[in-house]
Amino acid sequence: MQDFLVGFQIKLYDYLLDTLQTFFRYPAHFLLRKLGRFQVLRNWVIYWRLHKRRSPDCVPLPDTTQTVQPVSSVVKPLQTRKAAVVLRRHGLLTGLQLGAAPLSALQTFARQTLCYGDRDPACPFNYGQHALAQTTYQRTFALANYPTVGQTSVLQQLRQDPTILEIAENYLQVPPVFVGSELWWSFAASTDPLTQCKAAQVFHCDIDDYRAIRFFFYLTDVDAHSGPHMYIQGSHRQKSWLHQLAGGRATEASLKVFYGDTAITTIHGPAGIGFAEDSFGYHMGQPPQTTDRLMLVMLFTMQDYGAHPGLRPLRSRPAQSTKPSPAAFLTSASIA
Repeated sequence: MQDFLVGFQIKLYDYLLDTLQTFFRYPAHFLLRKLGRFQVLRNWVIYWRLHKRRSPDCVPLPDTTQTVQPVSSVVKPLQTRKAAVVLRRHGLLTGLQLGAAPLSALQTFARQTLCYGDRDPACPFNYGQHALAQTTYQRTFALANYPTVGQTSVLQQLRQDPTILEIAENYLQVPPVFVGSELWWSFAASTDPLTQCKAAQVFHCDIDDYRAIRFFFYLTDVDAHSGPHMYIQGSHRQKSWLHQLAGGRATEASLKVFYGDTAITTIHGPAGIGFAEDSFGYHMGQPPQTTDRLMLVMLFTMQDYGAHPGLRPLRSRPAQSTKPSPAAFLTSASIA
């Protein structure tokens, strides 16, 4: 019970701090997060933005009916116009594939670079030291991320990849704005509901913009026991009023009643496969049971609100222990 109260205190602190900072520093983003949950308002803002773009002073969107040529792409080409149609209808597009070179580069980066347990800047370790880190920090980590992945050359290539950009532009119907990226491990561990909620391992929707698209890539093999991603098709354009009022999260039971079991898609596959989704639809990553999962996500929106220096920036939290951080001996020189 004490652990639950401590965890609730941390989550409440994070929420209040984030809300206050957003209200004073990024008022437009604050309004988005409060009003963007309502489908009618989302549709109105999207219509207004597209109408404004189609005014005589604006340059029309390029014709992207042709398949992107693979010579300059690190992602398997798709018919981008058809991909946008699939995304508008279902909210989910599968069939992306990383090339061998970027896949290997990201896997090597993850092995050789410090990650941060539960995104806490006081808990750095190398992935090969995961067990040691949990013993040292006296914590069980549900995940660990790499805040510096955005500085890598492979990420710079991916964010400019023609397949990704054309899918994003055809879906958003405006030039896509790259907001941020995250590379993270989801660990096979026994976790409580609160920890799963903090790790996005329950169904939720993200209010990134009035229309937004995320690209995901598995960097490890993912089966039913290693945390597959789940998406509820159609939930990006149809929500009950109760779900809209709730803003982000909903119980799996209530979602199954509203959408039906057949709307839920679970994505398995080998390292390198990718998919895109409208992040306003309900989605989650299942908690891994036997094997850790490494995942990359990139977010593109219609507008830059200036509120995302990275998709998941590190931030300080109330200390759970007065024990000093032993990060000095956990260095990137120790490679698994």
